[in-house]
Amino acid sequence: MSTQFRSRIKTVGVYGEEESALGGCCLPDGSKIETTVSDCNNRNGFFQLGNPDDLQCPDRGLTGACCACNYIKTHYGNFETFLDDITANTTNSYFYLKSGSDALADADGTLKYGVKNNVSQCECNRLGGNWFYGDLSKITELKNLCNDYGTDVRVPGSCCHEDTNTGDIICTEICTSRECGNLATANYPTPIYGGINSGTINPTLCDRTYNGNAPAFCSAGDSTDGNGQEQQRLPGESTESACYTLKLVNGVLTHTCKKTTESACRELGGYWPDLTDAGINECGTSSGLYTPTHLSGSLIVKYPELSSTEVSLPAIGTEFQGGIYVGLFETGTSTISYRNNKTNVLTNDRVRDYGYGTTGKWALILYPRFYGDPSDITTLKKRTLYRMTSTGEKNVTAPASYFDGFFNTYGNGRDYLGYKSELFNDIRSLTTNGFNDWYIPSIDELSFVHKNLTKTVIYGKVNNTNRASKIILPSYFGTNIMSSTLYTSKERNGDQSETLGTQVINHKSYLWAQNFAFDATINNYGSRFYIDRKTPLSVPLVRKILIT
Repeated sequence: MSTQFRSRIKTVGVYGEEESALGGCCLPDGSKIETTVSDCNNRNGFFQLGNPDDLQCPDRGLTGACCACNYIKTHYGNFETFLDDITANTTNSYFYLKSGSDALADADGTLKYGVKNNVSQCECNRLGGNWFYGDLSKITELKNLCNDYGTDVRVPGSCCHEDTNTGDIICTEICTSRECGNLATANYPTPIYGGINSGTINPTLCDRTYNGNAPAFCSAGDSTDGNGQEQQRLPGESTESACYTLKLVNGVLTHTCKKTTESACRELGGYWPDLTDAGINECGTSSGLYTPTHLSGSLIVKYPELSSTEVSLPAIGTEFQGGIYVGLFETGTSTISYRNNKTNVLTNDRVRDYGYGTTGKWALILYPRFYGDPSDITTLKKRTLYRMTSTGEKNVTAPASYFDGFFNTYGNGRDYLGYKSELFNDIRSLTTNGFNDWYIPSIDELSFVHKNLTKTVIYGKVNNTNRASKIILPSYFGTNIMSSTLYTSKERNGDQSETLGTQVINHKSYLWAQNFAFDATINNYGSRFYIDRKTPLSVPLVRKILIT
């Protein structure tokens, strides 16, 4: 699935050039502040001029208004009426100036304008549309929901693909990159999509110039020569490529390979590399995979350990070894970021190197989704949350590392076997994306992810992937995330407790967590805090390659 999440809440008032005007802003989290229209837009808010006390924020219901390309296609059967009007009139088109109320009152229905009321955010995301959490009647001009000329989400994109009847390479205007990818054939395996859903500002159309972009040029060949203006190549859901699954052969963990579709590979718990990864995207070239070590003792698995000359590390944000490469994490040296709760300022700090755990440096790799999330993110109805300690489990005291989540999850193979709970037991038994050494990161590893995987990296690199399903959940930013580091009462002095009994405080036990908000302007963005271990939280997974 490659439809980009689009849940930006557009400003419903029209204020022209008055970007410095002050007014009330309803934020996506339900709070209300006084700010400028420009700042409110940057925060994905709902703006109204005047006294914020006079602003009645819409209820955050389960449904809202959606603007999507698919609605235009459904109503007209094609895009010609819509494209003729907006290319002739640009920003003065009635498709931009019509109000939500007028669209609701039109006898032909709201789909005539590419909008629909009472739509869930999940459904709007599936269509690649823009979603607003209020009623369509609140939209004063449709451009505030759909975007203006040039960035309008109702505009389709060119899709270069093979005509299965003639074998010719043709261009068809299609709403989403997923639809384009599903037109893949054996002779033309990765159709080329030029729509706004590929992350570009100006879509490329098939037979007309749009906002300065010339019509698409679809070349013959195998769809890999890059001849043309299109911005994104995507395989179809039926495309087969190398799938690596982990097997125990004569006591040794080994990757075996066979060609499958991406969805079939997921069902096998396998790793289906990006098609552009020439090193491992074909069976027989698996030398680039770094396999965990199976152990026969109490430590059931160990991360790969390689010298710096044996491993080639990619750019941060690149798909790598079953996940996303976050960076080279080094105890006592690497920079992490979190919001200082005393100064309320986003602060850079160093990774700690004292207490429990193994010091050193390792390549840190983030699992593409939260633990328990479906691979098709459009089916996600609500966040998947887990408790570190379930409601029926007792509070326990255990060793904990600030920097080594593998130690927290698996232990050291001697006197500690990792945290005991249903969640941790399940993760220690997990094989997914071709690897079985996933663990919940420590608080410093989590803050390293916060520092390196910014919004720009997530959207600019991670989601620009050549696969049928987007590899990571863009709303990774916007939730409270669990670490595997336990909180103790002695930490107020900066000391890590190694004494039993200090982790149970007033009959409760706590863990360290961090907030990953969507925007650095949000007050609790990056905050690290301790919270009851029985509180449901989003659970990240990482794996590491120790570099010696």
